[in-house]
Amino acid sequence: MTSNVTAPGHGHEKCTEWQDAQHIMWQFANICFAVAFLLPNHLRYHLLILRSAIAMGSLLLATWGGSIVCHPDVPVWYTIFLIINTCHICYILFTMYPFRFTAELRTIWETMFHPLRVSRYQFTKLTSKGNIETLKKGNNYVTEGVTTSGKTVAILLSGRLKAMHAGTFLHYVEPNSFVDSPEFEAATMKDNMDADHQVTVSAVEESRILVWRRAALDKFLKKESFLQAVFHNLIGRDITSKLYQVQDLLMTKGTEPEEGKITPRDIVGFRHKLSESLTNLARQESIGSKG
Repeated sequence: MTSNVTAPGHGHEKCTEWQDAQHIMWQFANICFAVAFLLPNHLRYHLLILRSAIAMGSLLLATWGGSIVCHPDVPVWYTIFLIINTCHICYILFTMYPFRFTAELRTIWETMFHPLRVSRYQFTKLTSKGNIETLKKGNNYVTEGVTTSGKTVAILLSGRLKAMHAGTFLHYVEPNSFVDSPEFEAATMKDNMDADHQVTVSAVEESRILVWRRAALDKFLKKESFLQAVFHNLIGRDITSKLYQVQDLLMTKGTEPEEGKITPRDIVGFRHKLSESLTNLARQESIGSKG
């Protein structure tokens, strides 16, 4: 038995004898909580294990409160905690579900997006905002001086494209790279809004591309800050890669068998567009860091 006495002048009771330890169900519940909060966050399934341990502890305490100590408020509160954590577990399992997509999209995810920690679920949401289109050999994706730039952005899934400026070959576009990243990024600058493409991009062989319309993509990315940062990063990388390709052509004055000799005059316009895009990217990053 426990006898409690009031300490003189303090107005509160102090323990003179300790009760026996609580029921084993209470002990196991607290072990679950301890496991949940001591889990290292670098574990692959950290959140799932954490929520599961808290849910199990809540279930044990709800059962303990209703069947052992018989206090109605204990099972009520811990049942609420159990429901909350069960909902979190369902959400985590849903995001972990191995969403299936075509071999072409899987290659894009594995080479471009997965290294930047984009999950299958996030990638599926992103690709659902675009459309896969097929270009027959010789067909143009965009035409210099005709197609308005910046309205779409595309990734080449399969096949091969070539970029031309003023009738002169600039570079090829290979699978797993953006087709029109410079124009897409440059279109965010006021001076380049509604400007026409400075290059013609056509299919060297039958090709498939994943195309996003700018309006729908921007609306989606505004709600997905992580994917917006990833997309911004990939666009910047692709622009830099294309700039180096054109720079190599300029320095070597190489030739492309079907199109003739490359001269600085032929590609200066395209290089200027690439430089503008990189400058715009740097300005946005500076504004973002200050904000």
